[in-house]
Amino acid sequence: MKPEKFSQEIEDMSKEIVSKFDEAWNGRDADALEGLFHEEADFQFYYGLMLRGRKRIKKYYAEKVFPNLPAGWKHVTRSFGVRLLTEGVAIGDGKVDLVDENEGDPEKRVQRRLKVTTVVVKEKENWLFSAVRLMVPVKDW
Repeated sequence: MKPEKFSQEIEDMSKEIVSKFDEAWNGRDADALEGLFHEEADFQFYYGLMLRGRKRIKKYYAEKVFPNLPAGWKHVTRSFGVRLLTEGVAIGDGKVDLVDENEGDPEKRVQRRLKVTTVVVKEKENWLFSAVRLMVPVKDW
């Protein structure tokens, strides 16, 4: 595979997987979210909790995250950059805002702002999250 094809494939994959994650989160769809993760994936939240395994990630979102989200909160991933590490492994960095769609004041709409680093792996023809790390940014961006 030529480098430019890899580059386009990785760019397309990044947009697709990030869009699917936002869509699953915004739809409060733990099943769809689970399908985006490798079976052995891990997910670390900014407050330290580490979840290991696709099933545990799904369970946590289904039982703890989605039922407790205020109505109108949306997950918006921005400025996601990704680079290929090997033919079937890529790393990406981005910014995530949790936005309250019901908040009329634009200055107060962003409820939480996080940075994210992900590792994705190619399994057959699908790219899946293998690791996700959420972090509180050092300064506002």
